[in-house]
Parts: sequence; C-alpha cells; structure tokens
Amino acid sequence: MKEYRVTKYNPNNRDSKGSYLAEEWSSISDVGKSVTKSEYEEIENAYIDSALEFLKEQGISHLRLEGIENSLETDEPDIQLNEGILLKESEIRIVMKSVLREKYWAKLVNKDTYIHFGYDYYMYVGTPNEPKNAIVSAESRGLFVEEFESPYNENEL
Repeated sequence: MKEYRVTKYNPNNRDSKGSYLAEEWSSISDVGKSVTKSEYEEIENAYIDSALEFLKEQGISHLRLEGIENSLETDEPDIQLNEGILLKESEIRIVMKSVLREKYWAKLVNKDTYIHFGYDYYMYVGTPNEPKNAIVSAESRGLFVEEFESPYNENEL
C-alpha cells in the first residue's frame, strides 16, 4: 500500500519532530478571520479534486462510509449517512466537502484504498498502487504530498 499525507502545509515549515511551525488557517471557522471565503473554497476544492484524482488513477469509483461521528445530526440531501453505505463519486465529493467543513466526520474506504481527514485540515490517502499522476495533479493545485501513514488507519485494509 502507498500512503500519503496531502495538505496545504509546506513540509519545509516543520521541525525535526514533524510539528508545523508556521501560522496558517486550519479550519472553516477561520473564514473571515485569517482566510477569505474564496481562498478557503479554492483550497477546499483543491483537496476534493485531488482526492478524486487519487481514486480515478486507481480505477476506484465507489467508497464506503465508516466511523461516522455526526453529533450535529447533519443530513445530506439524497445521501443516507449510515455506517457502511457505498458512495458513488458525486456523493464522495459531497461527503468530503461536509467533512472538511466539520459538519461531521467519517472515513471513506474500500478494501485497499482510503481517504481520511484529520484535524487542522489534514488529508490522508492510501492506495494500492503508486498514484504518480494524482501526486503531480495535487502538487499543481498547490498541495504538498508526503509519504505518511494515516493516524486514522485502524488496519481495516
């Protein structure tokens, strides 16, 4: 398995232990404070489009929803937010956007692939094969791709 951390954070700004040292926005709640709505949406779209490129390169069109945490009891139009449901690409896009906007949290998985989102606008991707084109695509969108295992991976793969 190939595993990556995909973020807006430049790895040159990390200390020797991996802590990020620069001050940057890290949440939808920062809109209007340290990031404009349009700047936020540009990065949000870069994350979502990049994640979908990782899936496309692997030939994956569906993922399961697992580990749902929905304390706000958020609903999605036309999507049943139930543990284990299979999402198609258009639904994956909607779920990723809602997770990035902290409406709820969930992991997107299949037998050999995952997309996880963490605190402070971190995205983790695991794929069965090296996603060379998806990495280039993510970097062209201004994101940084580093080899890294998801802290949310509970060996379900």
